[in-house]
Amino acid sequence: MPTITADHTYYIDHSADPLFTPGSFISFKPENLQWDDMIRGVGNCSYQISFSALDVDGAVIVSGHDFVAPMTSYFRLRYGDIAIMAGPIVSSERASFHDDFMSVAGKTWEHYLERWQYPFDPRDAHVNDYQAPLTYQNNELVASGAATPTGLAYQAFNRDLIYVLSDLLSTTMNVPHRITFDISDLAVLSGIRTNFQLSLGDNSFINTILDNLSTTGNGFDWWISHDKKFHWASPYRFGNPSVPTIIYTVDSSHIPDDLGFTNNGPLATHILGKGAGLASQTTLGRAYGYAPSQTLYSRLDQSYDFGDIRNPAQLVNKTQKQLSHDLQPQHVIPLKMDPSKTAGFWSTFRPGRAIYINYDLIMHQLDSPQQLKSYSAQMDSNNNGDVLVNFTLDQIYALSINTGTPEG
Repeated sequence: MPTITADHTYYIDHSADPLFTPGSFISFKPENLQWDDMIRGVGNCSYQISFSALDVDGAVIVSGHDFVAPMTSYFRLRYGDIAIMAGPIVSSERASFHDDFMSVAGKTWEHYLERWQYPFDPRDAHVNDYQAPLTYQNNELVASGAATPTGLAYQAFNRDLIYVLSDLLSTTMNVPHRITFDISDLAVLSGIRTNFQLSLGDNSFINTILDNLSTTGNGFDWWISHDKKFHWASPYRFGNPSVPTIIYTVDSSHIPDDLGFTNNGPLATHILGKGAGLASQTTLGRAYGYAPSQTLYSRLDQSYDFGDIRNPAQLVNKTQKQLSHDLQPQHVIPLKMDPSKTAGFWSTFRPGRAIYINYDLIMHQLDSPQQLKSYSAQMDSNNNGDVLVNFTLDQIYALSINTGTPEG
């Protein structure tokens, strides 16, 4: 079995087993490694393998034809013994026969949600195979409402978002040959309830449905860890915006490799929200503005298509929350850090968590919490293991779901 050492070197593990059972993988130090990750989304990893390179046990890595193949092989990126990300290989390439290396790219487990649809069998005798027989009411574990209407696969009234998600994921994964995730976290409720319908044969991908659910009410962050466990936190991974959990503070005693600041002002003071309105088979629209900000900044318009909106109340909720965000000054704060300078970096700095920046840039005093929305990392050109991480930050504001007043 390959040895996983607790050093500070970046390794790639390859496996034909998505669970990475002992002895099932090869481990090696990659070349030209770069990767990125984000909250509520898919991470990417790419690297090169020399045809003469050896793994940690001294064996040649490229040991046969198609030793890794897209969607049949898996990768895990780790820093010493700390796993950073994992998921399926999505491409392998030798761009030219003159090259003495191959290029490999992988995506995190969230990629499967971009490839999954709620199951549907269009054969006459099987049209209702994946239809929930009864409507779910409130947060009951077993549906007890009236029969699910003809043409719908699923219907719920006043049901917690997390239970709706659990219902949909459970059925979607319960077909032959699916990769499955541990969704035990979905037994804990968010406290946010909604009405929800899914049509038979709906060809929306699961990530689209999930994104719609996660932005309802106060919403929730979600992610899948390297060990295939589905996690969520409401309203954000860092907790509540009024008292965010801070994992690190950037200040004069903890100076990053680079830090900048741009203020672009508010994005909008008037929002038009639109939705597909599948429940009523008509396009829905609601517009809201905030007079105090319009007096200060003038009226600035913006519109959003929120996709599959099931009722006007849900559209109003999303529109007002978006207005609450767009009224805030839109800051761009480039942050660059060297992981080797911060102990426990890769076990601490994860997408969705929060840091605090208290730093005087002369033209502006940064003094606010920031969410780590995403990051990108790349090994230096000498492949000696040095890495710099560039973060995308989103300033944490206490957003309201009832901001503004209706206007045209």
